[in-house]
Amino acid sequence: MKHRIRKRVLEKRSAHYAHSALVKDRRIAERLAAHASFRQAQTILLYAAKPGEVGTAALFEKAMKEGKRVALPKVKGRLMEAREVKRWSELKRGAFGIPEPAARNRCVKPGEIDLVVVPGIAFDRNGHRIGFGMGYYDRFLKRVGKKAVRVGIAYAFQIVKELPFEEHDVRMHFLVTEKRAVNTRA
Repeated sequence: MKHRIRKRVLEKRSAHYAHSALVKDRRIAERLAAHASFRQAQTILLYAAKPGEVGTAALFEKAMKEGKRVALPKVKGRLMEAREVKRWSELKRGAFGIPEPAARNRCVKPGEIDLVVVPGIAFDRNGHRIGFGMGYYDRFLKRVGKKAVRVGIAYAFQIVKELPFEEHDVRMHFLVTEKRAVNTRA
């Protein structure tokens, strides 16, 4: 079931035109930046988007202008760690071809993170998520702690009615698309 959903949404995402994606990315960034979880966060974990994912460079710039501490994921073996980033230009091609911080960048402990911005292939309104099936985010999110708010960002077409989930899957607290923000805890 997850495989079929993953395939269907990835096909839609591939057909998504780059010019409309940039407009939607900006709307998503504005919507998330206005959200209380972003405004109150001191330390944020973002990600560097791969093709087809919601871009986060605008969120990074907004967070830096507001004096927030920003980290991005670095894959180390089967785990993901958070590394502090001061400039987007610091990122280099890393695991799976995704831009990531260098190993020399300061490590941010999971418990120091207030807001985790999570990519996904598909989300449902209950906060369940399908990624690429490797479990990096689920393993990391279990180490973050209860104070951190988990926000999935996606294009509206990536939100589906219901997703299968397993015991190890970690739910999102909020979803933000170009059209709206959804509280999945309600």
